[in-house]
Amino acid sequence: MDILGIGGWELVAILVIMLVVAGPKRMIQWSYTLGKYVSMLRKMWAETAQMLQKEFDDAGVDVKVPTKPVTRGSIQRDVSREISKAFSPVTQPVRETLDGVKSELEPVNENLKLPRTLNKPVTKPSTAAPAANYPATRPSAAAPAASSAAPEPPVETSNDRPPEPPAEQTGFGTWGGSAEG
Repeated sequence: MDILGIGGWELVAILVIMLVVAGPKRMIQWSYTLGKYVSMLRKMWAETAQMLQKEFDDAGVDVKVPTKPVTRGSIQRDVSREISKAFSPVTQPVRETLDGVKSELEPVNENLKLPRTLNKPVTKPSTAAPAANYPATRPSAAAPAASSAAPEPPVETSNDRPPEPPAEQTGFGTWGGSAEG
């Protein structure tokens, strides 16, 4: 967050100093007054932008005046949009080539049933029936019985379970501090 060159922590420090200096009652009054002035400035900006737009339209100038106050984010969006317009003829052949490659890879993705997003985990093929995890690309590649086999449940090892609690109480955690009570 960066408002008029002031970061988030700096804004918090200013608010704390203002609260100490002014007190909570005057802070509320100051906030109300500041809100009124911000509202007035926005209204003046909108009226000025509307008047300028009317003048530009009457003069035949093809310029669009922003109706909202200009921010860093709006400037970045406008600049990136204009840059993409300017370089569109240069990047068009690359985009067309990438679109062609994507369209050629669609049947391959459908055949392999690859995950569509990066968030989906890729399952590790089991060693028991490797042909069951992949679709057959040729009719003789996989036997029909192997493709209808149910997946095997994971084998539980001793490292997968949490350690067993001790059989007898040691007194830890009791109200009296001893196991006997």
